[in-house]
Formats: sequence, C-alpha cells, structure tokens
Amino acid sequence: MSTPLKKTISLTCLMILMVLGGLLTLWIQQSRTINHHQQMAGQTEKINFQFAIIREHIIESIIDGKLQQIPGVAREMEDLSRNLNKIVADTHVPDEYKLTFMNQIDIPGIILLLKRIENSTAKTDDFRQLNRETRILGERLLLFDRVIINYGTRSVLALQAIIIGVMALSVVTLIIVMAILYRRMALPIISLARQTAEVRDGNYSVLDMPPGCAETDALATFARDLLSSRDSDRDKVLRASRLASLGELTTDVAHEINNLSNGIINYGQILADESPEDKLQPEHDTLIGKIIAEGEKVATISSKLLSYGDSREKEQQNLDLNALIEEVLDLTLHRFRSDGIEIIKELQPDLPALPGSSRQIKHLFLNLLNNARYALNQRYPGKDEGKVLEVVSTIVMDQGEQHLLVTVTDHGPGIPPGSLKQVFEPGFSTKSADAGTGLGLSVSREIVKKHQGSISIDSEVDDHTTVRIDFPLPPHS
Repeated sequence: MSTPLKKTISLTCLMILMVLGGLLTLWIQQSRTINHHQQMAGQTEKINFQFAIIREHIIESIIDGKLQQIPGVAREMEDLSRNLNKIVADTHVPDEYKLTFMNQIDIPGIILLLKRIENSTAKTDDFRQLNRETRILGERLLLFDRVIINYGTRSVLALQAIIIGVMALSVVTLIIVMAILYRRMALPIISLARQTAEVRDGNYSVLDMPPGCAETDALATFARDLLSSRDSDRDKVLRASRLASLGELTTDVAHEINNLSNGIINYGQILADESPEDKLQPEHDTLIGKIIAEGEKVATISSKLLSYGDSREKEQQNLDLNALIEEVLDLTLHRFRSDGIEIIKELQPDLPALPGSSRQIKHLFLNLLNNARYALNQRYPGKDEGKVLEVVSTIVMDQGEQHLLVTVTDHGPGIPPGSLKQVFEPGFSTKSADAGTGLGLSVSREIVKKHQGSISIDSEVDDHTTVRIDFPLPPHS
C-alpha cells in the first residue's frame, strides 16, 4: 500500500525527471538555434564580401572603360541574388524582416542597368542610377547582416531566459519540497534521535515529537512503545532484584531468629523447671528479662524485614540516610559476623534529609553490601583480619551545592580495569554463574539515577574497591 511519504518521494522524483527532460530539450533546441544562426551569419557575411567584390568590379570596369567585363559582373550579381534568396527563404528569418529588406533593394534593376552598359546604350543617368542602387544595396546588405545577427542573439537569449526560468522555478519548487520533507520527516526524526539520547542518559522519561508524516508518526509510536516496555521491564528487574535480595535476607534472618528462638526456648525451659522457691531468687527475674530482650530482637528483625519487603510504602519521603544504612547493616549483621567480616562505620551525624524511596535506598545499600561481602570472601575464604568493610557517610560541597556522599569500601580482590567499564551493564558480573545475576550494580545505578544522583567505582586489583554514591540535596536542605 502506498504511503504519503512514498507518494511524495515518487512525485518529487517524477518532477525532477520531467524538469531534467525539459531542460535537456531546451538545451538541444538552444544548440540547434545557435548553430543555425551561426550558419546564417556566415552566409550574410559571405554575401557582403561577395557584393564588395562585385562593386569593385563595377567601378573598375566603368572607370577603366573595360565594358567587356560587364557580362561577368552581371553573372556575379545574378549569383548574389540567388544566394540572397536562399537566406530570405529561410524559415527562421521573420517575414517582416524579409518584406522590409526586399522592398528596399532592386537587384533585377541593377542587372538590367549592367546589360545596358554592356550594350553601350546606357546614358549618364543610368550610370548615376547604377551607383545609387549599388550603394543602397550595400547599405541594406550590411543592415540585413546586423538584423540577422541581432535576431539570432535575441532568439538564443530568449531560450536561455526560458532555461534559467525553468531552473529557478525548479530550484524554488525543490526547496519547498525539501522544506516540507524536512518539517514532516527530518525534523521529527532529529527530535526523536535527540530525545532517545536523552532517555538513554536518564534525562527524559517521555517522548514528545512534533507531528510529521504517517511514517514518522508510526516510528514515534513504536519508540514510545519501546520506552514504555523498557520502563515496564526495568520495574520488573527492580522488583525481581529486590525479591532476590529479600530471599537472601530471609534466609539469614531465619537463621538469626532461629538462634534467638532457641535462646528463648532454653530460658523458658529453665523457668519451667524451677521450683517455687527458685522463682523467688533474683536469677528468675534475670531469665525473664533475657526472654523479653530476645523476643524484642526477634520483633525488631521481623519489623525491619517486613519494612524492606513492604510494597505499599510511599515512593517519596524525607529519608534519614544514616538510619537506612544502620537498618540494612542490622539485617545483614548475622551474615557478616558468620563470615568473620568486621564492619567499620563512619556516619556523619545530623545529615540533611534526602527526598526519595526508603525501599529503593535500602535495596541499593543491600546490593552494595552483598557485593562487598562476596569480594571479601573471595579474597579471604576464612577468618582474616583483612576482612574489613568500611561504610562512610558525609556532606560535601560541590560548586556551592550540598551533596550527601556515601562510600562503601572493601579490601577484596578488586576489579580488573578491563571489566571496570562494564560493571554497570545489565547481565555483566565478575561473580561465578551460580553466585550472581549481573543485575545488582545495574539496578543500583537505576535507583541512584531515580534519586538524581551519580554512582562510580574506584578499584585497584588486590587492594580495594570503593563504590561512591553522590546524592545532590535540594537548595533548602
């Protein structure tokens, strides 16, 4: 099925071919006209030269008294008349020029006068008339030569004017067509390319294209569908990553709750085995206090776990960054302790509130802590004093603006320089196939972008890896 764009291009190509064909035809016609008028100009020039010789012969015959040469002169004049008639008969010479010219000359009369002189019957008046007629003929031949040249020049100029006019009209038409194509096709595509680049960099979330032709509108719709699908897939990846992290947390928390529950059970069993006299002892109250404390720990851990997995939480609220870091560390504390990892915290107190989603920020820190734990266990499989994880939060100034800076540093094997450029790509992982999905850092970058921040990694092989997260604060913070 033909589309508007296809029709426009087809009509434009057809128009260009027609214009080129017309210009070619005009150029051929101009070439023929120039050649023909050059031939005519050459013929009139020859006639003028021929007449000059005839007149010289006439003067020479009369002055020198060589009247026997007159018959030859008459024949030359008849030959001149035939050549002149060929030019006058040319269809390219306008009739008004022919009539005017032929009415002003009398070649037959000149031939008759020459025959009288040849027969010695001419009078003085005949010689005077011959002189007058030849002079008039010469003048008219010169004038006719100029007229033919001027007419040829005007004809060529007229054709050139038509060619220039057609070319100018074609250029104007082509410019109009190109302007329409630019507005209806090129401009929307340029806008789409610019906006997709902005979307890729995370600066745009919606495509807004100027109206174009059916093809560009379809392309814009397709791009919007892709963007919508990408956003949907990104949300699914975030949700899947969060659920995976929640699964890992649940396993660790289950171990810790199991340990706490065992303690509660043991304390309860001791209380159950006490005699009435033992219940009056101070140790009885101590055991009850321990049961209550362990139960509160279980409640706290369960509450934090439920908070992490709660999907009903508000997307935007003022967040205490240090409190979120502490909460995630509390959830993972059992895991880090069991791996023999020491956690060093340097959290600057009284940090300004960060607008954002607590669930996403906790997901971000959980990803980073899991990566750091894996790296430390890779370098130090057992207990080692080098298994240290450092978490630092502080306020920094950048060009007069406040930023919250969080760094997570581990002293694991580090990341090779060749892999450092790919760590944020979805699916890329330095972990083994059964230890990672390659989504942790990619999801972390998306979370940081949603909070208008930036994330970067500095790493040195066999020394350290530092993840730097920079959150800009609103001016009123």
